[in-house]
Parts: sequence; structure tokens; C-alpha cells
Amino acid sequence: MLGPGARVAWFTVVGEGGGPGRWVYTYNFGGGWNGPVEVDLGGANDLGYVHAMATPGGQLALVGQTFTGQYPDGTYAAVVADVTLGQVPTFMSLEPPDPAAQVRSGADLFYDGAGDTHVLAYFDGVVAYYHRPAGAGWAGHTAPLHVFPDTYRARFLRPADDRLWLVRGSASGQGVQMLRAPTRRGGPVDWASAEIVDVTSPGPGFAAPSAIYVESPTYQPAPAGALEFAVCGQYQVGDRSIWHGRRE
Repeated sequence: MLGPGARVAWFTVVGEGGGPGRWVYTYNFGGGWNGPVEVDLGGANDLGYVHAMATPGGQLALVGQTFTGQYPDGTYAAVVADVTLGQVPTFMSLEPPDPAAQVRSGADLFYDGAGDTHVLAYFDGVVAYYHRPAGAGWAGHTAPLHVFPDTYRARFLRPADDRLWLVRGSASGQGVQMLRAPTRRGGPVDWASAEIVDVTSPGPGFAAPSAIYVESPTYQPAPAGALEFAVCGQYQVGDRSIWHGRRE
């Protein structure tokens, strides 16, 4: 959506000794690299686990994780931002599902055809879902609308001519599930009413996967042709194996 051949690259300059860090990006529309643009992280010294998608307006919508303070005694936050290339974005923190919950990572982001933004963030043993309506800023939309319990990894999928799906992996060894949104209309997804498909485990170590990979507009210009994904097995149990799944 940034245009044919357009590219964006970013990295973080981590603050020394727990000091303030910077997020730096550069962009190329085909005629050479522009920037770099340096972004103050508002006192945080790191920004990682970034998931981003281009929007039809030529922006990047992103979710990530910040760390503030000196490791390991600092604090984490899940943050969102809209990046207009060439300009400095403002990061906004997402509210945790529980005041005591500690964010582990930004889990995924999906910008749909209606202009709505869907976000997942991973906290202690759960994944929280957030939604921002088309044309709105993040202010007033930072509270979670749904919490997936016992979840370590979760990703969005949107096959061609289908509703939004979510694939989640259990944190406690209960397996992998696919959830299908009840409708295709815009707005927040009522995940409590979603169709649920339990995925048969292909073998030991896949009941609590360490990673889930999906077809996504984040990685490719063409829409996903089918509902398929890859799962990496549990750490120290099946993490040397990857299983590919496809819903016929």
C-alpha cells in the first residue's frame, strides 16, 4: 500500500544504562533512501516486538513493546502509533487487561478493508484484543475489548473472501485453536461469539507452541489465498520442528 517497490526499515538505539532510547526509521519509494527519522521514545530505552501494516493512506500502523528503566528492574508497556513517513509519530500505551499484568510483547496488528485497526498484545499468560474504528485516533480506544485466557501466541489471518480469523496457542499445553469472526462487517470483533476450530496436534511439543507464523499483508503484496499457518513447537520440546497447517 506504500506503492510498488516502496520499503521501510527501522531499528532501535537502546539507551545506555537504562537511559532514554530512540526509534529510527528510513524509507524508500523507489528513488533512494530518505531520512533517517529519529523518534524519542518518551523516556523508554527500547522498542521491540514491532508488528506493522501499511494503510491505504500511505501510513504505517504499528504495535510494539517498550521497556523503561534499567533491565531487569524496569517496566514494560504495549504501545501503538501511526507513522506518516518523514514525520515523528506519537506512541500511546495500551491499557493492560489487569492493572498487575505485565506486557510481554506486541502480538499482532491487522488493518482491514473498512479502515479499522485490530491489535493483539501478549501479557502474563493471556492475549488482549484492541480495536480502533476507521478514521479515529487511538485516544479513547486503548482499553482491551476481549481477553484470550491461557494464550502464549496469537495471530490474525484474513483469507481472500473470508472473515477475519485468529489462531491462538495455549500457554499451558492445551493445544492450538482457530477462531472465526462472526461477521464480515466493520467494527470490533465479538470474539466471544466466534466459531472455534480445535486443531489436532501433529505430535509432541505442539500443544504449547513457541511461535505462530501466518500469511499476512505485512509480508506480501498479494492477499492470503487460503487459511494456512505454521507453528513452531514448544521450547526445548519441539522447537526444532515447524508444522504447517491449512484449512481446506
